[in-house]
Amino acid sequence: MRIIKIIFLSIVSLAIVSCKKNKDLNEIKCFCIEDKYQNCLKYYQTAEQDPWGTALLSNTDLKKEIQQFCDSLNVQVFKITIKETKDKSELFMPCTCSKTGKIICIKVNENDAEILKKFNFLDN
Repeated sequence: MRIIKIIFLSIVSLAIVSCKKNKDLNEIKCFCIEDKYQNCLKYYQTAEQDPWGTALLSNTDLKKEIQQFCDSLNVQVFKITIKETKDKSELFMPCTCSKTGKIICIKVNENDAEILKKFNFLDN
């Protein structure tokens, strides 16, 4: 029984540490110049909870998926860039907040920014 407790506590500790480590990504900014009436937003891609439904795609295919997602919301997109921040080793950590290491930077109309914020896009 004691061994099971130790294993359980080890797994929980590992999950907590991996989630805290991912929070450091919030400090990363996208390179995006905002124009009049346009906003730059960022999105930290997750392993399984992206609103467009796919995670492990090439950057080219990921941009297409994001564009289609935005089109479905009638959001006008001016630019999409993808920034790689780390290797994908954390992708398989036992934590629902694990990220893929990709930050999606998107430039949209000022009015459309509020729509995307409902899907966890953040101000740059």
